[in-house]
Amino acid sequence: MNFRKTIFFLKDRWLDNAVISRHLNDIRTNYENPGSADNIAGRKLRLEQITDYAARFVPFYRALGISRFEEFPVVNKNIIKEDYSRFISNHYRMESLSYVTTSGSTGTPFRSYRDRTKIQRHIADNIFFNSLAGGDIGERLYYFRVWNKINKKSRLQKFFQNIEEEDASDFTEEYVKGFLERIQRDKSEKYFLSYASSYEAMAYTLQKMDVHPLDANISCIISMSESLPEMTRNYLEQIFTCPVLSRYSNMENGFIAQQSLNNKFEYSINHGSFLVEILDPESDFPVNEGELGRIVITDYFNFGMPFIRYDTGDMAIMKSDNGNPVLSSIEGRKTDFIYSVSGQLLSPHMITNTMWKFPFIRQFQFIQKTDKDYLLRINSDTKVDENEIRKEFMGFLGSEANILLEYVNEIPLLASGKRRKIVQEHYKK
Repeated sequence: MNFRKTIFFLKDRWLDNAVISRHLNDIRTNYENPGSADNIAGRKLRLEQITDYAARFVPFYRALGISRFEEFPVVNKNIIKEDYSRFISNHYRMESLSYVTTSGSTGTPFRSYRDRTKIQRHIADNIFFNSLAGGDIGERLYYFRVWNKINKKSRLQKFFQNIEEEDASDFTEEYVKGFLERIQRDKSEKYFLSYASSYEAMAYTLQKMDVHPLDANISCIISMSESLPEMTRNYLEQIFTCPVLSRYSNMENGFIAQQSLNNKFEYSINHGSFLVEILDPESDFPVNEGELGRIVITDYFNFGMPFIRYDTGDMAIMKSDNGNPVLSSIEGRKTDFIYSVSGQLLSPHMITNTMWKFPFIRQFQFIQKTDKDYLLRINSDTKVDENEIRKEFMGFLGSEANILLEYVNEIPLLASGKRRKIVQEHYKK
């Protein structure tokens, strides 16, 4: 019996007026049937409510004198960080709101403030999208990240949430061996959560150890934030004998889209909680279906600090699946896109796909220094054919590309637990 799940929903029902259960029902109906007339009307009403509220009670928007959604400007972290108080509703004191802090992987840390309704919706989103992948509430979660005094949970929190805090900075053979022993001794149902770069590091060590498939009662593996290479996904599914799914989420807003067990190659959008737009990389106009653009979201539920037409900094392609919009590809941060010698914009996937051809390389980081100069940092225990690597990269960067190779012992982790595999130092906007 899953006593944590039972206690959670008893509390929700008897003490909290079933607020999480009602959010869950709404998330589910919008996910399963986003094109129904009732769901479309409900989302239209929510959009009108949040925009009308922001226009009247949020200083930044009130000063603009706008009312219709189309009049709202696209905003981003830098605009908000200039003065957080301009984006806080007059109905709230900033000190009364909860907040989460992003790690600042491309700059200084960023705070996102949340009211009670947003927190409740986020909890329900968490439960729903974990269950969609196969991880049930109350089931043991092995969570890989860089833990510190800010995000580390108390012993009581870890007990009730059934979380095992795993260190994303340590994937040595000694650590991985101990981890495998622990999860095999642990007979309970369990699932994993981490960034794609952590799973890549784990997969590299597992391959070196020549690990055989395990029977450890793992329900699923969820990769968040970054795009997980297909080779890594296939290998982890083989070793841990469970499905591996990718999720698109961020700290400031929450669960935006996720792959499903029936479709591991497209991301179904969390329509019930967010409006997702895909806008031109250089302007605030929508791109055509199937074209690459910026992910811009509107959060229906955060009235304490409304996020309206918020540029996440990420790029994606949207298409229609039986009339419903899905994200067919999530390409990573716009600031990480590389340009060829001729000035052509290249997806970060061009780099990662090329590096798949060299599986013996433990870690890498690709940096664009100028319009023709590139640096490839390599962490490898095996001799590298530098000419072959340069040939592969020059195939899409251009024959005039100057590619310098640098050998390192480690590509350092960011505070978030991610590793930046692609870095754009020349074309900064």
